[in-house]
Amino acid sequence: KVAGEIHIGCFSTLAPLFIPKLLKAAKTQYPDLAIHVHEGDIAQVHADIFEGRIELGLSYSLGHDARLSETALMRCPPYVLLPELHALSKQKMLTLQHLEHEPMILLDLPHSREYFASLFTSAGFEPKIIYRSANFEMVRSMVGAGLGFSLLNQKPNTKQTYNGSAVKMLPLREGEEQALQIVIARHAEVKMSVRAEAVTALIQSLVSASS
Repeated sequence: KVAGEIHIGCFSTLAPLFIPKLLKAAKTQYPDLAIHVHEGDIAQVHADIFEGRIELGLSYSLGHDARLSETALMRCPPYVLLPELHALSKQKMLTLQHLEHEPMILLDLPHSREYFASLFTSAGFEPKIIYRSANFEMVRSMVGAGLGFSLLNQKPNTKQTYNGSAVKMLPLREGEEQALQIVIARHAEVKMSVRAEAVTALIQSLVSASS
């Protein structure tokens, strides 16, 4: 029987998209299981795993550590986020070269900032970063306000931002080869509990149904 408590971690930008569905499904399938969620950036999720505060962590496969065992869930290529009425928003697809002279708003989180920087390095130029934020919705709202573009990986199911402005999500030509993998991470040297196995299977089924 799956019962008791389990502590899991989740990368902050993924949490709103996956955790509510997980908790709802778990409440139905495992009513005697209490799931405690710890949100943070990828570095924090990894630290919580290594220090035993959580059994599982839902995140992107960035900053890989040999002490981690990762179960791949889905690929998320980077895309371009633009103000809805931006001159480039009528394009069907963009390249990084389209963005060379555009002001950028950076999602400024550990591992994320290095990942986005690597995309521009591979294109041969540095982006014109004018604003930074560690908050996913702040980035979207600043883009919606017309302050610049951003690169993100996770796509919300709405083009509206918190401040009421609208954004446009366009595929990036270089995106597929630079896609991130969403994974369930755990400590490689710690045996999975029955609770962790059940939650892992539940997350896998939810992600499979949404992709």
